[in-house]
Amino acid sequence: MQQTDLFLPELYFIDHLADAFPGALMPQQLQPLIWRGEQITPLVPLHAYLLDRFTPEQLSSAVYFQPIFGDEGGVRVILALPNTSQRWTQDYVLKEENAFDGLPILEVYPNISCAGWQEYYGFYFDAGLGKDTFQGEFDNVESSSRFTDQEGAAIKQYE
Repeated sequence: MQQTDLFLPELYFIDHLADAFPGALMPQQLQPLIWRGEQITPLVPLHAYLLDRFTPEQLSSAVYFQPIFGDEGGVRVILALPNTSQRWTQDYVLKEENAFDGLPILEVYPNISCAGWQEYYGFYFDAGLGKDTFQGEFDNVESSSRFTDQEGAAIKQYE
Protein backbone atom coordinates (compact mmCIF):
# COMPACT_ATOMS: atom_id res chain seq x y z
CA MET A 1 0.00 0.00 0.00
CA GLN A 2 1.47 3.34 -1.02
CA GLN A 3 1.15 6.57 0.90
CA THR A 4 -0.70 8.26 -1.98
CA ASP A 5 -3.29 5.47 -1.73
CA LEU A 6 -4.00 6.43 1.88
CA PHE A 7 -3.89 10.20 2.24
CA LEU A 8 -5.79 12.93 0.43
CA PRO A 9 -3.70 15.67 -1.18
CA GLU A 10 -5.08 18.46 1.05
CA LEU A 11 -6.05 18.78 4.71
CA TYR A 12 -9.16 20.84 5.44
CA PHE A 13 -10.06 22.11 8.89
CA ILE A 14 -12.61 24.03 10.93
CA ASP A 15 -11.10 27.34 11.97
CA HIS A 16 -11.47 28.88 15.46
CA LEU A 17 -12.90 25.75 17.08
CA ALA A 18 -11.12 22.94 18.91
CA ASP A 19 -14.04 20.47 18.95
CA ALA A 20 -16.33 21.19 16.02
CA PHE A 21 -17.96 17.75 16.14
CA PRO A 22 -18.76 16.94 19.78
CA GLY A 23 -19.56 13.28 20.27
CA ALA A 24 -18.07 12.27 16.91
CA LEU A 25 -15.31 9.69 16.55
CA MET A 26 -12.22 11.78 16.10
CA PRO A 27 -8.55 10.82 15.89
CA GLN A 28 -6.19 11.62 18.73
CA GLN A 29 -4.34 14.91 18.80
CA LEU A 30 -0.91 14.56 20.35
CA GLN A 31 -1.06 18.29 21.15
CA PRO A 32 -3.73 20.91 20.38
CA LEU A 33 -3.63 22.02 16.75
CA ILE A 34 -3.19 25.77 16.48
CA TRP A 35 -3.53 27.99 13.42
CA ARG A 36 -3.16 31.76 13.69
CA GLY A 37 -3.39 31.60 17.46
CA GLU A 38 -6.66 29.62 17.54
CA GLN A 39 -7.34 25.93 18.01
CA ILE A 40 -8.74 24.10 15.00
CA THR A 41 -10.57 20.86 14.22
CA PRO A 42 -8.94 18.97 11.35
CA LEU A 43 -10.98 16.86 8.94
CA VAL A 44 -9.47 13.42 8.51
CA PRO A 45 -7.57 13.44 5.17
CA LEU A 46 -7.88 9.73 4.37
CA HIS A 47 -9.27 8.17 1.22
CA ALA A 48 -12.84 6.97 1.76
CA TYR A 49 -12.09 3.48 0.47
CA LEU A 50 -10.35 2.80 3.81
CA LEU A 51 -13.85 2.69 5.32
CA ASP A 52 -14.48 -0.40 3.19
CA ARG A 53 -11.60 -2.15 4.94
CA PHE A 54 -11.73 -0.74 8.46
CA THR A 55 -14.46 0.37 10.83
CA PRO A 56 -14.69 4.03 11.86
CA GLU A 57 -13.62 2.98 15.35
CA GLN A 58 -10.51 1.23 14.01
CA LEU A 59 -9.57 4.25 11.89
CA SER A 60 -10.24 6.67 14.72
CA SER A 61 -7.80 4.81 16.95
CA ALA A 62 -5.25 4.41 14.12
CA VAL A 63 -4.96 8.09 13.14
CA TYR A 64 -3.07 10.74 15.10
CA PHE A 65 -2.63 14.44 14.46
CA GLN A 66 0.57 16.18 15.51
CA PRO A 67 1.33 19.88 15.09
CA ILE A 68 4.35 20.78 12.99
CA PHE A 69 5.94 24.00 14.05
CA GLY A 70 7.54 26.23 11.48
CA ASP A 71 7.02 29.42 9.52
CA GLU A 72 3.66 28.40 8.06
CA GLY A 73 2.52 25.87 10.65
CA GLY A 74 1.17 22.53 9.73
CA VAL A 75 -0.08 19.15 10.76
CA ARG A 76 1.50 15.73 10.56
CA VAL A 77 -1.03 12.93 10.15
CA ILE A 78 0.17 9.58 11.43
CA LEU A 79 -1.61 6.39 10.36
CA ALA A 80 -0.90 3.10 12.15
CA LEU A 81 -3.40 0.63 10.70
CA PRO A 82 -4.60 -2.33 12.78
CA ASN A 83 -2.81 -5.67 12.33
CA THR A 84 0.24 -4.10 10.76
CA SER A 85 3.50 -2.83 12.19
CA GLN A 86 3.84 -0.23 9.46
CA ARG A 87 3.22 3.48 10.04
CA TRP A 88 2.59 6.10 7.41
CA THR A 89 2.89 9.85 7.85
CA GLN A 90 1.81 12.77 5.73
CA ASP A 91 2.67 16.41 6.42
CA TYR A 92 0.26 19.20 5.51
CA VAL A 93 0.65 22.96 5.51
CA LEU A 94 -2.37 24.72 7.00
CA LYS A 95 -3.72 26.95 4.22
CA GLU A 96 -6.25 29.76 4.27
CA GLU A 97 -8.17 28.25 1.34
CA ASN A 98 -8.60 24.98 3.29
CA ALA A 99 -10.13 26.63 6.37
CA PHE A 100 -13.88 26.42 6.96
CA ASP A 101 -15.25 29.30 8.97
CA GLY A 102 -18.70 30.32 10.06
CA LEU A 103 -19.87 27.41 12.14
CA PRO A 104 -22.04 25.60 12.69
CA ILE A 105 -21.71 23.74 9.42
CA LEU A 106 -24.19 21.12 10.55
CA GLU A 107 -26.03 20.36 13.73
CA VAL A 108 -27.98 17.13 13.88
CA TYR A 109 -31.40 16.91 15.45
CA PRO A 110 -32.12 16.70 18.37
CA ASN A 111 -28.79 18.29 19.38
CA ILE A 112 -29.50 21.70 17.87
CA SER A 113 -28.49 24.53 20.14
CA CYS A 114 -26.89 27.29 18.11
CA ALA A 115 -27.37 30.66 19.77
CA GLY A 116 -28.90 33.25 17.48
CA TRP A 117 -30.63 30.85 15.10
CA GLN A 118 -34.25 31.82 14.57
CA GLU A 119 -35.33 29.16 12.06
CA TYR A 120 -34.39 25.53 11.50
CA TYR A 121 -34.94 23.52 8.33
CA GLY A 122 -34.74 19.78 7.84
CA PHE A 123 -34.25 18.39 4.37
CA TYR A 124 -33.70 15.00 2.85
CA PHE A 125 -33.49 13.74 -0.69
CA ASP A 126 -34.24 10.14 -1.55
CA ALA A 127 -32.76 10.12 -5.09
CA GLY A 128 -35.64 8.09 -6.43
CA LEU A 129 -35.30 5.29 -3.87
CA GLY A 130 -38.81 5.81 -2.54
CA LYS A 131 -39.53 3.55 0.42
CA ASP A 132 -35.99 2.13 0.35
CA THR A 133 -34.57 5.24 2.01
CA PHE A 134 -35.01 6.90 5.39
CA GLN A 135 -37.49 9.57 6.37
CA GLY A 136 -36.87 12.23 8.96
CA GLU A 137 -39.55 13.36 11.36
CA PHE A 138 -39.15 16.35 13.64
CA ASP A 139 -41.07 17.22 16.80
CA ASN A 140 -42.70 20.66 17.16
CA VAL A 141 -42.80 21.29 13.41
CA GLU A 142 -44.91 24.24 12.29
CA SER A 143 -45.11 23.14 8.67
CA SER A 144 -43.75 20.54 6.29
CA SER A 145 -43.98 20.10 2.56
CA ARG A 146 -43.31 17.20 0.24
CA PHE A 147 -42.59 17.71 -3.41
CA THR A 148 -41.06 15.87 -6.32
CA ASP A 149 -38.10 17.07 -8.35
CA GLN A 150 -37.92 16.93 -12.15
CA GLU A 151 -36.62 13.33 -12.09
CA GLY A 152 -39.46 12.19 -9.85
CA ALA A 153 -37.48 11.90 -6.62
CA ALA A 154 -39.40 12.78 -3.47
CA ILE A 155 -38.12 15.63 -1.34
CA LYS A 156 -39.56 16.57 2.05
CA GLN A 157 -38.81 19.82 3.82
CA TYR A 158 -39.63 20.74 7.42
CA GLU A 159 -39.90 24.27 8.72
